[in-house]
Amino acid sequence: MLECELPTEYSDHEVIKQLQRLVDEENLHDCTLTFRASGAKFHASAFLMSLCSPVLRTMLCGGFHEGSSREAFLEEVSADAFRGAVDLWLGKVIAVPQIGALIAVGGAADRFGMKRVCTAVEKAICAAIARDPLDCVEALNACAMLPLGSVEVFAREAAVGSFRELCDTGRLLDASPDVLASILDRDDLCADGEEHVLELLARWGEGR
Repeated sequence: MLECELPTEYSDHEVIKQLQRLVDEENLHDCTLTFRASGAKFHASAFLMSLCSPVLRTMLCGGFHEGSSREAFLEEVSADAFRGAVDLWLGKVIAVPQIGALIAVGGAADRFGMKRVCTAVEKAICAAIARDPLDCVEALNACAMLPLGSVEVFAREAAVGSFRELCDTGRLLDASPDVLASILDRDDLCADGEEHVLELLARWGEGR
């Protein structure tokens, strides 16, 4: 399992501890977040959600048409990823089975303007790549859609250093065109000569 958490000085703050106790208090639940992709519903306090996310504050406090009904419809984000982002904001430790789930949490945090959570997720993704460099391709693909600056730098270095293993395991075949080009463009690529690179390109092209 891959773990992610915010710094101890944040999670141990008394205010955050109080928020942890309040978030599941049903008497305070006065809004509903509905995830369009799955239809799942998340009942919460509009006040706490507004503290958590400036985007949700706008949605729940009248900026969008949902404001009057205290219901917000969330697009292109899963309930699990959103809950993971909220749990991190609440100072909890989250554990996910694979790097893709971490990336999804980071995507939810970015979408809803949760900057502290984004920073924590970036650090966790880099730590996951350090443990298993072969996860770098999935992370680099995600960087095309999410502003994960530190992850992109770290993951590209891992891809360059683990190029042989990425080829041998076929993981590099999942790279997007831009990601593959950015890796092959490096002068310090750990490849077994030009033929090795040409063979990879042929295999990659067959899978398109």
